[in-house]
Amino acid sequence: FQETDEYYYQVYCLGMWGVTGKTVFNGKAIGRRLQELKEPVCTGLFTYADDGLTLTDIRWEDARDGCIKVYKKPEPGRPYVIGADTAGDGSDWFVGQVLDNVSGEQVAVLRHQYDEDTFSRQMYCLGKWYNDAMLAPEANFSTYPVKLLDLMGYRNLYVREIEDTFDGTIRHAYGFRTDRLTRPVIISELIRVMREHLETVNDEE
Repeated sequence: FQETDEYYYQVYCLGMWGVTGKTVFNGKAIGRRLQELKEPVCTGLFTYADDGLTLTDIRWEDARDGCIKVYKKPEPGRPYVIGADTAGDGSDWFVGQVLDNVSGEQVAVLRHQYDEDTFSRQMYCLGKWYNDAMLAPEANFSTYPVKLLDLMGYRNLYVREIEDTFDGTIRHAYGFRTDRLTRPVIISELIRVMREHLETVNDEE
């Protein structure tokens, strides 16, 4: 196989990461990128005083088993954007991806299986730390994180436009919806990014 099918050889003979058959992304390029990845500069979570609505005394705390991995710390004045995916039913994860809004680089990742309120509070802290990043939580499965972030006073939440089916007027709502119209666009753009800018992805998971 080393001579006839290099990719098959790497996966099944050497035990490197990969799959056989048709893949959405270039498996060989993904395998190369995984070999190049560096450890996060810090791993941990935010601690804070919480009166039920307002967070004060927000501090970063290093923790080996923390839910946040930081690959690049925030730079003053630089814009960032955070996409937040709430967990659905079953064994799904709460995930937040922090991107540098200039380079597109993935600079931090939040990933855990806690409760929605914990997720929302960690996202609040992460957004504030990254220069009040635009925070775009998905509002498909649950609108609780969006509502809590709004109640806590996070003022840079993503706002989508919705056309009223009755009179055609436009109304606005916080959060991002993944549906039959937006999903193909998301996947197509992700395929392009993974093909043309794979170096901007820093997190193995």
